[in-house]
Amino acid sequence: NTRFDCLCNPKGVEILSMTMDVSKRRKIKAALSVFPAAAQMGLTLTMALGGRPSVGSKLPDEAIHLLAYLVLVILIYIAVRNVAVSMKRNSVIKSSAFMASIFSFIDEALQHLTPSRSAQLSDLVADNLGVMLGTVLLFSVQHFLKEKSNDQYH
Repeated sequence: NTRFDCLCNPKGVEILSMTMDVSKRRKIKAALSVFPAAAQMGLTLTMALGGRPSVGSKLPDEAIHLLAYLVLVILIYIAVRNVAVSMKRNSVIKSSAFMASIFSFIDEALQHLTPSRSAQLSDLVADNLGVMLGTVLLFSVQHFLKEKSNDQYH
């Protein structure tokens, strides 16, 4: 009967269709938010296996590693936050840092296994410094936003 009432009631049908649309939008947003992190990881692996492209960068190799992994941890955070909506933000940040750090070890391991490449401890350190800086940045932004929202209610 409840289903029949809902279908007969124009407002009920509207509410039902709006709920479905929101759910569908959330799923699409979650799926799309994974692509930037996946693209960054793919680019990192491509560079690890095939060498660094000459982009005319004046930055040292370690700075590029640091920046790449700082961006990666933020992209992973965005993806996880949109996919695991029920997870607490602190847990999402910690999980994102863990995933990015594990990926840095995989990256260096693949370079070690690639004949024309070599794994370097300095790259691994720079990667994980980038992960730590990105994590600190995420926690700082979260703290700032929490403080800002608390100020609005006081």
